[in-house]
Amino acid sequence: MDSNEIMQRRQKRLASAESSNNLPKINLNLSKEEMLTRLKNLIGLTCTTNTEKFHLLRRRDEFLSKLVNLDSKPGNNKFIKGTCQDMCPEKERYMRDVKKSLHFYECDSEGRIVHEKMVKDYSRSAADQDMPLPHELRPLEVLQSTMDYLIFNISSEIPTTKIELIRWCDFLWSRTRAIRKDITQQMLQSEMAVDLVEKCARLHIFSAFKLISLGTEHVNQEINSEMSSLNAASDHPAMAIAAYNTCSHTLRQMYDDLAKMQRSCLNEPEFRSYDIILNLTDFNVYSQVLSYRQSVRESKEVQLALNLASALQNNNYILFFRLVKNHATFLQVGICIVLFASLKINCRILVFKISTDSDFTKINRSVCK
Repeated sequence: MDSNEIMQRRQKRLASAESSNNLPKINLNLSKEEMLTRLKNLIGLTCTTNTEKFHLLRRRDEFLSKLVNLDSKPGNNKFIKGTCQDMCPEKERYMRDVKKSLHFYECDSEGRIVHEKMVKDYSRSAADQDMPLPHELRPLEVLQSTMDYLIFNISSEIPTTKIELIRWCDFLWSRTRAIRKDITQQMLQSEMAVDLVEKCARLHIFSAFKLISLGTEHVNQEINSEMSSLNAASDHPAMAIAAYNTCSHTLRQMYDDLAKMQRSCLNEPEFRSYDIILNLTDFNVYSQVLSYRQSVRESKEVQLALNLASALQNNNYILFFRLVKNHATFLQVGICIVLFASLKINCRILVFKISTDSDFTKINRSVCK
């Protein structure tokens, strides 16, 4: 049997798998040598369509995952170092194209896939799911370039229509969540990893602020009638704040881990102040502040947040709004607006704080600082 005939038979097997839309299950009783042989047999296959490419890459990853499981020992949790050099892993790009799950921001004007615009989407981890392979995870420098792309190419183009705004927030929400998941799965602990999670948190605050302008009822109505394919929860301002709370929880753990190594983060006071502002009506917030490091506790950001909490809890609204007007940052005001909207309190008076500059200039300055 010559090489051409072998290639033709391989192509037929791949086409058969494509037509059934399911590849046969790998025999778990195969030895390591047999799996390596079958993995090598995939080399040289030519794919002409994205569907063929997806099935081939999926089969490759199935073999690799089984080989990793054979080599791993029970209780031996190894660190995974990502090697993917793209914003979106290759297999996911073809998979989402085949399954028609491309996002508006990842296509050209005719709805076709643009690989350079593809950004890894968030997916929930199943209980029986294999550990991710190194080429499915992005290293820290790629995560940083992905975040830069989201900030300067996506968040800078704030939509003007309501439906486009919902779609814009959905894209930022899912892609930043995927960045956080890559950081968690690789157990990255560094100042750069903290910086990435901080930027994710700032984008969630800004998204929640922008969605407030739509109103809760309008957001739900628009999603149900015209954009049912989107995740409605991610478009709701309250869910954007919930996403921020998840970021905040991750940040607190990272701050504590770095503190144990005698390393501090420059922006920790900023995010501690956000936590306080989100709990302005909670009297327990003062005891929580006592657990902060002295430098954080005495920072101007935390002190302002404490003064805001004190003014609100004592019904001193004049002092509260005066503090907001004269001292609060853009994102601190954004949290106040979202918080007050959730409490059914009319806080349109706060809008004057952001009326002197464009949204992009402020969010770009706030996110990237």
